[in-house]
Amino acid sequence: MTAQSTTNVFKQAAGASIGWGVVMIVLGCLALCLPFATGIGVSVALGWIIVFGGFAHIASAFAARGAGSFLWRILVGLAYVSHSG
Repeated sequence: MTAQSTTNVFKQAAGASIGWGVVMIVLGCLALCLPFATGIGVSVALGWIIVFGGFAHIASAFAARGAGSFLWRILVGLAYVSHSG
């Protein structure tokens, strides 16, 4: 296994940063040109984030120490999951 020099690591990181910067500029221009599609895309993405957050809340309920805490965590998680659908 060969060790990479620090210079090569920095060159790779700089190239990746420039590439991601170009991608973000292109996506920003598309977002400005297509506001309706951007709005729908953001809404869908936020909806999925809320759904996954609800499932995470339900999963965290099993780490609760009391029955009341368990029940509230389950109810809040179900509210997140059912509200976003």
